[in-house]
Amino acid sequence: PGAPSPEPEPAPEPPRDAGGREWGGGRESRPDALPPLLPVEVAFVPERAGLVAIARRIAKVGRAFSLFDVASLFLNQPAYLTIKLTPAAAGGPADGSGSLCQCRECQQVFADLGQAVAHVMARHLEPFYRRDEETVDPPQGAFVCVARCGLSGELLGPPNYHSFNDRVVELHRTRFSHLSMDDYRRRIENVHDAALIDQWKEQMKKRTVFRVVAEPDRAPLESFPEVEAHFLATYAAAAVKAGAAFTLPGAVTRDLEDRRLRRTVMEAWHRESRFPLRLSITLRLAFRHLGLHIFRTAAGGNFVTAIVPQALDPETAIPPIREILTSLEAHPGLDKAGLLEQLRPGEAAESPAVHELFGHLRWLVDKGHVIEFSDGRLAVPRNAVRKVQTARRDERRPAAGPAPEGTAP
Repeated sequence: PGAPSPEPEPAPEPPRDAGGREWGGGRESRPDALPPLLPVEVAFVPERAGLVAIARRIAKVGRAFSLFDVASLFLNQPAYLTIKLTPAAAGGPADGSGSLCQCRECQQVFADLGQAVAHVMARHLEPFYRRDEETVDPPQGAFVCVARCGLSGELLGPPNYHSFNDRVVELHRTRFSHLSMDDYRRRIENVHDAALIDQWKEQMKKRTVFRVVAEPDRAPLESFPEVEAHFLATYAAAAVKAGAAFTLPGAVTRDLEDRRLRRTVMEAWHRESRFPLRLSITLRLAFRHLGLHIFRTAAGGNFVTAIVPQALDPETAIPPIREILTSLEAHPGLDKAGLLEQLRPGEAAESPAVHELFGHLRWLVDKGHVIEFSDGRLAVPRNAVRKVQTARRDERRPAAGPAPEGTAP
């Protein structure tokens, strides 16, 4: 409808967490620490609650909003979005099977079944197993060193002790599964300190065993590998769901434990924030379903409004209305102050003439004869007006008589 092209706006700020830090910042933002991207399609789907809230706001204000601006609003409010993750058709993200895995308890999604199982065992083991402590005799023998986790400071035991590897596997699975096992083992240090060896022996006087909640009479499982084997055989299928696509709340994707999947979503989020074309197309269909109107300006921008633009031929309007339409037709993009300067220069803002002018303008906006944009710019549906004027000229034009003899038709 003839609105001027808006000023180019800077790219939207990338999503940030509650502390104001850019999502995905910190150690993972270093190029040498970034995990590889996965062949997973990321689609942004607006939540109905957010759609209804925004649609009501647009209807209440009565202005036309850029679809790109509305899409940016959704992208900056993760609660307004659900994220659909779909592996690419050619090969799956983990083993070529074309499926993802989701924890049924908290909706975390993983590209690898082993990582999903490790997550459940680290975060949601309580419904399946109960931890009990038993008092036992301390380890016997001479130990020259004790291994210590370089990340948590926990004592793992002497490398030649029979339960050392089990302890390493347990700590890796429950606390540091985001690292590969090789990377985690490189963080383990051997300490030659008699006091630390005695401290480890004291800790070993208490042993943790796992009792199966659903089988109270079963003998306890004495090591983490036993728990893992029992979980895989008994509960993994019920606790982890495999599928070709998953839809999860936008807020959940901000804390995905799978570093590769989290970076894949983060990169897609940043791309969409810079140019939200796909989300704006989705919003266009959704807003139409909610009764809003979508129109395109001569400059190519798509806008959403609750008021359908309807042309009014100035020649059929009363003089004050004709005055406003003619001025906006000649100067599209004026705001109220500019229109006042054009039509009532020097008039005080509280004068009756200004009140009358803005009263007529309000009626034109409410009827759709003038479009008021979100930034206050005003425009008339120019192309529609030209069609009306052309039709009226055609009606006034006399009908053509028969062609004279000897002339070409």
